[in-house]
Amino acid sequence: MSEDLSYLDLIVNISDIADAQRYDADDEGEFIESLILGSQALLHNAGAWDPDNPLTKVAIHLMVGHWLENRDLMGYDYKSVENLPIGIKSIINSLRFWGG
Repeated sequence: MSEDLSYLDLIVNISDIADAQRYDADDEGEFIESLILGSQALLHNAGAWDPDNPLTKVAIHLMVGHWLENRDLMGYDYKSVENLPIGIKSIINSLRFWGG
């Protein structure tokens, strides 16, 4: 039985997030890509990975935006979703319990 690694394929566009957050994709693209993959892994590990649900993309955009805006304050432990803003936690819970 093979493990589903679909969460390692980007489902949002790096330049879309860079534009939305007012970053230069040429300068920050690699970092933004790592944040997208990290948010997708977090959703997968939280049991909230559903790439066909539009809320998944919203959650990724919000998490990456939050991490970009707060990257100087990254003393939080992001192994738990408890340190994410309530809106992001609500979307994750919606995906976990009512998605797919």
